[in-house]
Order: sequence, then C-alpha cells, then structure tokens
Amino acid sequence: MEISAKGLSCEAQNVCKIYTTKQGSTMALSEDSLYVQAGEFVSIVGPSGCGKTTLLNIMCGLLPASDGTVLIDGKAIHGPYTDIGYVFQQDVLLGWRTVFENVILPIEIKKLRPVEEYHQRAKDLLEMVGLKGFEHKYPGELSGGMRQRVSICRALLCSPPLLFMDEPFGALDALTREQMNIDLLDIWSKNQNTVLFVTHSIDEAVILSDRVIIMSNRPGKIIKDIKIDLPRPRTLHMKGSDRFVEYVTEIRDIFNEYGVLRDEKNQGKV
Repeated sequence: MEISAKGLSCEAQNVCKIYTTKQGSTMALSEDSLYVQAGEFVSIVGPSGCGKTTLLNIMCGLLPASDGTVLIDGKAIHGPYTDIGYVFQQDVLLGWRTVFENVILPIEIKKLRPVEEYHQRAKDLLEMVGLKGFEHKYPGELSGGMRQRVSICRALLCSPPLLFMDEPFGALDALTREQMNIDLLDIWSKNQNTVLFVTHSIDEAVILSDRVIIMSNRPGKIIKDIKIDLPRPRTLHMKGSDRFVEYVTEIRDIFNEYGVLRDEKNQGKV
C-alpha cells in the first residue's frame, strides 16, 4: 500500500512563554516568530534550556503560549492540534505490546477505520525502516535504534501532515544515529509532510534540513535562520563536502558570536 501525506504550513507569531512557580517567574521564550512552509524540513538548534522543546510544543498546540499566536495552514489554533505525529526524545513504547501493536495504537485510540488498511500501512512502514520480521517482538527485545524506528512508524501511521520530533536520536550511538538520519530522510521524501526537528547536533541539523533555526541562550530567541542549499537526496558522504563544512562552521561561528559557545578567541562570553 502506498503511504503518502501532504504537509501543512505552521507558524508562530511573536510567541513568548513565561513559566510561573512559587519561586518566581522564568521567561523561556522571548517573542519568537517562525514560519515553516508546507513540506519543509526545518531543524531547531540551540543550547540546553533555551526553549527549543517549549517552542516545538507551542507550535503543535500541546503547550499554550503566554502571548502570541500559532497558525497551522493559516488558521489560528487554541489547543492541541490532533492531526500531527510526535516523536519524543525517548521511544515511549508500551513494553507489554508487540512492535506491531505499538505501531497501531493510534488507530485504537482514535477508533479509525478501516482497520485492515491501517494494519497494512503499519506493515509497510515497518518494512520501510527495516523492521520486517520484527512485528511480533517486544520492545525489550530490540535495540535503542530499532525502538526509535518503531516510534517513528507509530507517529507516521495516520499519515500526519505535520511531524514534530524532539531530539529523537539523542540517546543513540553515533553509527545508529547516522543510519536513523538516512532512514528519516527516506521516509520524509516519500511522505512529503512538514517536519520540525529539535536537535543539539549541528551536523545532524545541516544534513537533514532545508533550513536551520538557531536559538540563543534563555530566554530563547531565534537569532538566525539559515537556508541549507545542499542537493537532495542527501547522503552521509556530503558531510565531507566543502559546502557542508562551511554550513557547520557558519553555525558554530554564530553561536560564538552570541555567546552560546566559547573558544580560544571568545573566552568568558558564556
């Protein structure tokens, strides 16, 4: 069965977020605006605690903004937007359900029909990410990379036009992470959905994305929006190209300039 999706645009307009506790208030985001075109792959990079996940959650309606507006396909949203896929930092699989049962969980929760078509779609997705033959295994029998592939299949089962990913490969070893990057690009090219991807890895952001959004230290502020003009389909060999190295260096230089990183020429800025 063909698995297809059509992306939607999403936009944050002058969004800010203030967390209030008994100890006082903390501004996590400071009037950020971001527009993601339908079908784009956009990554957000920035230091820990700068509000990357907060911005992601606001843009899909999981978290209310303290001020500002969020639009999906040009329409303002005022709560969770249900027609999305979300991949978390951890795989969040149910240990007592098989791989196949974990993937089809969304159709059980939403009571979607026809069940047979979604079951076939689940099998197609698992085959696409190299997990054919593992349908009846349990999460505890899989490696970390395999479990994360299951999470991606679950997020894509209903062909969401928007896919939000919050550091999904952060806990994986380097080789598995690189393979997951290629698998993700393959899935995205087939689905043509809109992806907003949070990562700490500059290399990962550059190899995956159409654009890389750079955020400052807290309170998080978008300081640069860089278009990545590398040909698609992307390959790992591109990481050795001069253009790739230029993009990575440019992003690191921006972090240095804004005091997010420090080096021998920039001591004391952080």
